[in-house]
Amino acid sequence: RAYEVGVKSNGIRNLSLSLAGFYYDYKDLQQPTIVSTNNIPRQELRNAASSEIYGAELSGSWNPSEAFSLTAGLTYLHARYQSYPLAVINIPTGLGGNRQLTADVSGNTMIRSPTWSGNLTARYVIESGIGQFDAAGTLFYSSKFYIESGNRIAQPAYAQINASIGLKPAGTAAEIRLWGKNLTNRAVIYGSNVLPAGDSINHGPPRTYGVEVSYRF
Repeated sequence: RAYEVGVKSNGIRNLSLSLAGFYYDYKDLQQPTIVSTNNIPRQELRNAASSEIYGAELSGSWNPSEAFSLTAGLTYLHARYQSYPLAVINIPTGLGGNRQLTADVSGNTMIRSPTWSGNLTARYVIESGIGQFDAAGTLFYSSKFYIESGNRIAQPAYAQINASIGLKPAGTAAEIRLWGKNLTNRAVIYGSNVLPAGDSINHGPPRTYGVEVSYRF
């Protein structure tokens, strides 16, 4: 069962806002689970019983001038397993590898569910005698979240910044752009495999930057 209520405003001094509150009540939630039998891992779809999610989202945009704009979003999320008595978890043995067992993780935070997350994007576009300049920057923030139902392995809170500046020369369809991603150089978990053999964590790209030249026909 899902419930949502919200309100939107538009055109108030170039400011647009949206606010929504939501509540989800899951019964018989399905959870992909890696299970090892005779040291052979396989993925099963397990029943996580019931879960509860509620929170709120605030988003908006502001255009103080034709050249400059701001967009932002903020989310509060409370996501918990209400009843999950037979979860498969992996506990380090202390001698290498994990010991796989079942446990009651009722009340634990659901995977990949940060309590707070938000973003802020600023963009400035201006025409000049040599062409159009376009500069943009985005800040993304996430509080801590867990990557497995036992809440043993967590991604710490992090902030990432992406930015770019481009020029479209006047009278052409070409563009040259300088860009940078993850300028804060934060290690962020993108994928994981938690198995009896051990924990395997995959991180996203570190700080990257470059130059891009394009032409639109």
